Amino acid sequence: MLEQELERNTVLFAAGQLQKILSPNDEDHRNLVKKGMILYRQGSVFNVKSSPSIVTAKVQDVTPVSCELDLDFIQTSTCSCPNDGLCRHLLALFLYIYARVERVGTFLDTWNSGKSSNVLAHFHAAKKVKVDDASLDSWYEFFDSEYQEYRSSNNLQTAAGHYEVYFDRLVRKSPVKMEIKRFFIIHAALATALRILDLLNEKKTSQQMQYLAGAYINSLGKRISTELNEMKRYAMPFALDPLLDASVERFRELLFHSKEMPFERFSLYRNLWTALLNREKWINQERAYLQDRLKTEDLFGPECRLALAHLDFLQRNDESMSSFIEETGAEVYAFTFDWIGELANRKQWKRLSQWLDYIYTHAGEFFSSKLPFEEKRSAASFLLSVLQEYSIQTKEEDAYEKGCRVMLPYSYAEYSYFLAFRKQFKTWAELQMLIGFSIDEVDKETLKAAEKEAPESLLPLYHQFVRVEIGQKNREGYKKAVRKLKKVKKLYEKLKVKEDWEDYLEKLLQEHKRLRAFREELVKGKLIHA
Repeated sequence: MLEQELERNTVLFAAGQLQKILSPNDEDHRNLVKKGMILYRQGSVFNVKSSPSIVTAKVQDVTPVSCELDLDFIQTSTCSCPNDGLCRHLLALFLYIYARVERVGTFLDTWNSGKSSNVLAHFHAAKKVKVDDASLDSWYEFFDSEYQEYRSSNNLQTAAGHYEVYFDRLVRKSPVKMEIKRFFIIHAALATALRILDLLNEKKTSQQMQYLAGAYINSLGKRISTELNEMKRYAMPFALDPLLDASVERFRELLFHSKEMPFERFSLYRNLWTALLNREKWINQERAYLQDRLKTEDLFGPECRLALAHLDFLQRNDESMSSFIEETGAEVYAFTFDWIGELANRKQWKRLSQWLDYIYTHAGEFFSSKLPFEEKRSAASFLLSVLQEYSIQTKEEDAYEKGCRVMLPYSYAEYSYFLAFRKQFKTWAELQMLIGFSIDEVDKETLKAAEKEAPESLLPLYHQFVRVEIGQKNREGYKKAVRKLKKVKKLYEKLKVKEDWEDYLEKLLQEHKRLRAFREELVKGKLIHA
């Protein structure tokens, strides 16, 4: 319902803007409000739709007009009528919206008195103090109060609502100073992600809801990355140090707030630590906390160990990281991708070389797991892009090809292209057969190149196709088989082994001597005599 979609404070904020724009002492303004009130009372407003701050509707006047009311910036609102700026139609729509959260008489009385709404003024003063104050505690008090208001005005709690309404609400009320604003948005995104995790904790969720929650947490992660990248462009002001000190415990909530979404939680934790807290004092503080907790921790033991491994990564303690990897094995395979990618981005090929055996050894277990195809395909594509760059930079060409082999079938596209590019057509043809592609399904340009460079490599593919089509035991299959047999004959002749063709054809005839229709197609194709 409309009153559930609109936020009371957003409407009151719009009312405050109108009270400043329209003067009760101006006759034109009084007439404008009067005409808007008449349209509203006549029930002329219909087809009302709203988002967090934009409301659209039709207003019936002499002819119907279309209105779009921007509750955040009331003067940018538009109407399809000929009048410029605020018109009676927009006023009618505003009064219709206002009536959903407060008595219209309250707005008119306040406006006529020439005084701003005390409730509204108090609300904005309170919010301003909490947001602009560079204190993490005050920010989270603000986040909590905004969340309670959001929940009270939205009966249906979803991950989409948390992201599109609650988080948007926090961002729109962020501080003005840019260096503080970006840090505020990072924490707003973190607070929203934790609230989405609360949703998953509160009730049993379907796989689809889990997927959607993960998608919105990933979107929050992307927003955090955007703000972090912008912060990197400038020297971080010393004024942020107290906020960073207080952030250590806040970021830690990603480890222990919930058991839901382990990969997404740790990715956020790792990203925040890498970008903001990569200093000796904070790392040592976090390491001491995690080691103490690990002594008695069972439920969140994996999170503790992963976080400790990341601290080792930040301090370039590769020996300790290697021990962690060996002890945990394939269960943390996906968690290592960010580390692997970071080493590649930094071009730290020597450090990356220590990961190669781990990538190869545990690929089979990871790619045979029950993860969705898209996730495994994405993982293969990512790892192969890293291995390809590693091979180029270190001249270790086998590293990429080995990766292609151990990640099959999810590495098919990369491996097929690699083999064709290297003109290793025998292995290329074997790959097509292994994956199950017929000669008609492979790339035509590659097929032409193989026929030119290594025609003998194609014979097994053609033989396989013929065998499958004959096995259909119908006339259409026999016709397809004969068409390919003509191509097979030309290949044998090109290789100057005509006797091998004759032996192959004779074996086919013997094997399928009872298939009269097949023999008839061979005769029609002039491969044998009647």
